[in-house]
Amino acid sequence: MKSRKAICFALAGLFLALTVTMVVQAGGRDHDRDDQGFGQNRPKPLKLVGTILIPGSPIASTDIAWVDQNTETLVVGDRSNKGVDVVDAENDVYLGRVQSGQIQGTQVGFGGPTSPGSMPPITSAHQGPNGVVTTPDKKVWAGDGDSTLKVADLDPTSPTYLQIIAVISTVAPGCTGGYTGTCDRADELAYDPAHNIIVAANDEPSPTPPAIAPYLTFINASYPYNVLGHMNFAAQGEVVGTGLEQPVWDPGLHSVLQTLPANNMDGTGSIVIIDPIKEKVTRVINLDAFNCSPSGMALGPDQHVVVACKVVPAVVSATVPSTFPLVIDVETGNEIGPGIDQVGGGDEVNYSPGDNRFVVSSTVEGESGNPGVLGVINADSGDWLQNLPAATAVSPAYLKAVGGSGNLAALGENNHVFVIVKPTAKVADICPAVTVSANTPPATDYGCVAVFGPTNEDPDSSPFSF
Repeated sequence: MKSRKAICFALAGLFLALTVTMVVQAGGRDHDRDDQGFGQNRPKPLKLVGTILIPGSPIASTDIAWVDQNTETLVVGDRSNKGVDVVDAENDVYLGRVQSGQIQGTQVGFGGPTSPGSMPPITSAHQGPNGVVTTPDKKVWAGDGDSTLKVADLDPTSPTYLQIIAVISTVAPGCTGGYTGTCDRADELAYDPAHNIIVAANDEPSPTPPAIAPYLTFINASYPYNVLGHMNFAAQGEVVGTGLEQPVWDPGLHSVLQTLPANNMDGTGSIVIIDPIKEKVTRVINLDAFNCSPSGMALGPDQHVVVACKVVPAVVSATVPSTFPLVIDVETGNEIGPGIDQVGGGDEVNYSPGDNRFVVSSTVEGESGNPGVLGVINADSGDWLQNLPAATAVSPAYLKAVGGSGNLAALGENNHVFVIVKPTAKVADICPAVTVSANTPPATDYGCVAVFGPTNEDPDSSPFSF
């Protein structure tokens, strides 16, 4: 895929030839046990521990998953059901769904997915809910397709629990809001706790420049939730090729990180560092050296981030990965680790704070059908650790037999990783089939949330130790 990977494979082969005490892992590189984080007194490997069924329509269209580490709550932008799904992440139990609320006597809700029956019709540029993020006051924010953010109550003791309590417009000068407007959807979000600011990406306004370019909206995260300003990337001198992807708050840099896909002439992209008070780009990390057009991003310790990358130019070979996860140091712009090609990059990526791992839900290209798996990465060293689930008598070695699965998030308290597995007609996945009624056989695949947790085995005796 890239020259640096060929070098890594050559070195790995030489290392194997000289070392006879290693146990080889299928399909991956071989590294020292300390690098893997599976030695004595280190975090244990993960395994599939169960699935959570989400009621309603099959969860075929979701956007972002997010875990609130304080309340131990998983929230998911579920466009298929026009709401935000809420799950008890400590006990792996579905709690309910935010779908609507009363704002000044008016019923409000989410736009939902593309649907011929929608009134008005909801196109892909106006779908929602999209990005989700939580704040310390037990609120969940969700981007919607009418260029708004919806704020909902997650406090189970509140009379407005699981209801939308506020709607904030993200419309900027040069475009219009609503489900037929030109500002289009408010997409992915970040929360800046230092300044109590929500950052929302309006990633695909139309028409394109000179009228308006992709922009960020900065909002006061406390009532009355007033808009603080907008930041147009074109006005900042930054070319935006195919919109905006994931914003992330970085407490170490006291700044917001934002991925810009395909903003270079060669199709690669960048990470920009933004001052949320001045609403200004302060630095650019160009990813052209890695052939990376970025999408999802997650921050770990020591300024290490994992970025979901698309290979540039696009790969058409069935045996060469078209996406990969890139682990870099945002202070230096240098790659951490030897590079990863055992799993693709996917779209959304996440950090698991309890065991210090990056996780990615993607395909394993080059294997039959390109199965979807959960990939696990050491956040310190950048080494690939596992692809899951491991094959057992009752579980296949994939989340989906063909194609990647969906969004994911992790809870540090119990080291559980939650992956949305979208249903696939006539293709096997790990989700249980559900019979709606005796009159509607056969059973239907509604998708599910796959839950991964630590094994009970001694890490030194596991098949992942060497």
